[in-house]
Amino acid sequence: MGGGLIFIASGYRPIKPIFAVRPGASGDISLEKGKTTNDSVAWSTAKSGPYMPTPIVYGDHLYVCGNDGVVTCFEAKTGKQIYKERLGGKGGYTASPVAADGRLYFTSALSSLV
Repeated sequence: MGGGLIFIASGYRPIKPIFAVRPGASGDISLEKGKTTNDSVAWSTAKSGPYMPTPIVYGDHLYVCGNDGVVTCFEAKTGKQIYKERLGGKGGYTASPVAADGRLYFTSALSSLV
């Protein structure tokens, strides 16, 4: 939970949705076709959900890492995309990221600690 919202994501193709749901939402919170918000959903996107790594909220931002190592950063409250960049390193990214002391840590399948 971040920015007062609860995040639900799926990397299942053909769409890979992320939903920012308002706490207290109940019943059918489905979006009408072509819509990205409603009374229960503050914002959504159909193209950035991760397949394996869990998204992480840190500070005012939601970070989403795909299995291919592409990280997308959103404003947690609005869904505005801040940036989208590929991580360095080799191998796939299936571990969920962690955050501490102002930093985010992403571990690839071939990462090594020195």
